[in-house]
Amino acid sequence: MNFTHDNHLTYTIGGRKWGHRTNSYEPFKLVVGKIDHDHYRTSSYQNELRRTADLVYQDLGKDFVLFLSGGTDSEIVARNFLSIGIKPHCYCIKFKDDYNISDVNEAIDLAKELDIPLSIIDFDVKDFLYSGHAEEFGQKLQCTQITYLMVYYSILKIGMPAVMGGEVLLKRNINTTPSTCTIVSGKMKIAVR
Repeated sequence: MNFTHDNHLTYTIGGRKWGHRTNSYEPFKLVVGKIDHDHYRTSSYQNELRRTADLVYQDLGKDFVLFLSGGTDSEIVARNFLSIGIKPHCYCIKFKDDYNISDVNEAIDLAKELDIPLSIIDFDVKDFLYSGHAEEFGQKLQCTQITYLMVYYSILKIGMPAVMGGEVLLKRNINTTPSTCTIVSGKMKIAVR
């Protein structure tokens, strides 16, 4: 994914842009990019939220999904897409045994209030972990956090670009079998190609 604007963060590992660590000691360097101070002096928080939603939409196009967690960040993202005329299809992950049912219910209520489509993904975290899928998938992504792994895994199954939290903070290209995915994380965005 190529960003045409200069206000995105980028990173390098071992001097390789969007690189992967070859060992746990390889240096990680974050570059903020060009900041237009005049723009930010005259802009507002709300304008920047709408601008971020528009930049994400320009990067992904019309076919993407938004993950709703039931929390404030995903609500702000949903409302900002709506404010620029975009009605995203939303997904929410529901853990087996209703572990996060209150969050799921918040996402359902928000989707109804905003009149946006919502699909629920049933996810068995224990099965994902104990079956070995989490470890195998984590090795491909160089990620050890089960929360991120289950979300990335769900997004890859959907097979569409996905936004979580809305802001693009970090990006790394990862070759997986059978597809190539671009993962943008921090507040995460994943684009599957």
